[in-house]
Formats: sequence, structure tokens, C-alpha cells
Amino acid sequence: MAVTRVRMLAPCLRQLPSANFDISHKRYQRRYLDFMINQKSRNVIKTRARVVSYLRRFLEDRDFLEVETPILSDRVGGATARPFLTWHNEMGKELSMRIAPELYLKQLVIGGFDRVFEIGKLFRNEGVDHTHNPEFTSCEFYQAYADYNDLILLTEELLRGMVESLELSPSHNSTSLKFSESFDKIEFIPSLESATNRTFPSPEDLGTKESLNFLRSLCAEQGISMEGQVISVSRLLDKLMGRLVEPDLVQPTFLLHHPLVMSPLAKEHRSVPGLSERFELFIGGREVANAYTELNDPELQRLALASEARSDDPEAMLPDEDYCRALEYGLPPTAGWGAGLDRLVMTLTNSTSIRDVITFPL
Repeated sequence: MAVTRVRMLAPCLRQLPSANFDISHKRYQRRYLDFMINQKSRNVIKTRARVVSYLRRFLEDRDFLEVETPILSDRVGGATARPFLTWHNEMGKELSMRIAPELYLKQLVIGGFDRVFEIGKLFRNEGVDHTHNPEFTSCEFYQAYADYNDLILLTEELLRGMVESLELSPSHNSTSLKFSESFDKIEFIPSLESATNRTFPSPEDLGTKESLNFLRSLCAEQGISMEGQVISVSRLLDKLMGRLVEPDLVQPTFLLHHPLVMSPLAKEHRSVPGLSERFELFIGGREVANAYTELNDPELQRLALASEARSDDPEAMLPDEDYCRALEYGLPPTAGWGAGLDRLVMTLTNSTSIRDVITFPL
């Protein structure tokens, strides 16, 4: 049939970019063009939406209540990070963008909401690389009358079901990632001892000056520079783990029982003093989730936060008396879980940069 009429729906004043636009850094600056010509980029964002939807359904089916907690606050807590600060003119005070919703969510558990979760934005004023963005999305949930062992099982069930239901085929450097079997488990201190062929101080002695000097020397031996950084036992342990162990955790692996000095909000291990009832989940050499049995003793919590404050680390957690006062009304035995959804989507879509899974990255 011959065309009899043409009607312009929208002016198009620029020529579409060439096919190699997807390898240019400008595709992040002009993301709409990337989506317009790059089907792979659109598919990643669609998968992200399906992952978030599955996660929400999974929790709601298990009687978790979705809630919202403040993004702006006059308190900073719930994670080890440096916040973005802003000023409220009417109140005449400095406020911070939240780095984690943890303390508010646990106050909801204290208030009688036994299972809560939140999916939302967090903001951390830290370095930017292929796995870090200053604005990112997390999911945190808290379950009363549960511990970290319960969350290990729940995490396996969540990710196994997600991969199967969404028909995903995640891989890392051509290695297929296996979610159908029980995930591997390794211990924090023994894994470092194996990697360094050195015997570490006992968990109870890690807070001593001798342990600090031992870890500092070990970092120097491994070529780990701490120039310009606050030196602490927690930071040194984290640097050693990040260099020597984490990159090899390709298949889904639970890293268990971090030293208590690294976990100020976690409960001490029930049978090994100095360790925490905590795990981090690593997939493809990246941390994907962090969880622990929550510390619910207000006096121990005050001591742990005070110890953090004495470290002079600008990223350390600060004392929060309002939260400690809430604990005095009784936090039931509770387990908490948090995951960066951007990193999770990276893992499940075989993406190499966190910017690939964010619609408009900074």
C-alpha cells in the first residue's frame, strides 16, 4: 500500500551514534543513548528489576514486612563508612545521608515487628571503582528469634530459587557459578593462617598492641600499603583478607566467624570468645552479603561503640545512645542480613562494572 500521509511524532535533531558507542565512556554520561542502541544494556536493567521483584516476593512470602526508615538523620550508624553531610537551614543543624538502615530496623524489631525488611538507597562518601558507587541500593532484613545459622540456610534458599526461577546463568571469567548445591564455608582466621603460613594471635588477643604490630608487619610482607590510612586491627585484617583470600572465593562461599573487633554490632560467638557469629557471602571474588546474630546487650553495645570511637578512624561507627537506650527495652534474639543489590545483579548478569547495573551511575 502506498504511503498517503506522514505525521511527525517527535523531532529527532541528532544522528544516532555508531555501533561502537557501547565501548565509549560517554555511554554512562548519555545513558539514554546506550539503552537506545544496546540491547545488552537494556537486558541488564530488566534483569535487575526481576531480581528486586523476586527478593521482595521471597521475603513477603515469609511474613517479612516492608518498611521505610529515614534517609536524612542527625545520627550516623549501622556500618563502617564515611557519610555525606548536608545542612538543614530551618533546623540549623548538620544532617547526614544514611550509610545503613540497620539501627532503625532493629528498633522496629524492639517495637514488636518481628520480621522487617527495607530495599532502598544508601550513600557512602568513599572511593569509586568497578564495585563501588557513592549511591547504591541495598536490601536489609531482620528476623527475630533467629541466628546467623538460620540466615545461612535462608541465603542459600533465596539465591538458589532466584537463579532457577529467573533462568539465570551466572559465571565468572568463563567459570559457571553453582547455586544448586550447598555453598562452601571457610573460617576467617584459619583462612588467613593458611594464606600466610603464619600462626595468628588468639581471637581474644587481637585487640592488643602486639597483635597490631604483628598484623602491620604481615601487611608489609605482603606489599599492602597503609599509607595515609588510619592503622587499626580491624582495617589490617580487612586488607589482608581482601588481598589474600577474597579474590579466590569464586563459587558461592560463606566466610565465617570474623573477629569481634571487626564486628561491633554482632554477638560474640557462643563457644569461641573473641569471634563473632557472623558471615559474609562471596561470589566471584566479591562480597555480596553480610549477616550476623545481633548484639542485644545494651552495655556490651555501648562498650563496643566506645571502642570504635577511640580508634580515630573517620569511617568508624560512632556511639549512639538513643539506640543503646532502645536496647534497654529488649531486642529479642535477632539475626540481620544485608546485601548490595547492585553487586548481586553484577554477579547474576556477568557484568564487570557496577555502573553497568545502575540506570544513571554517577
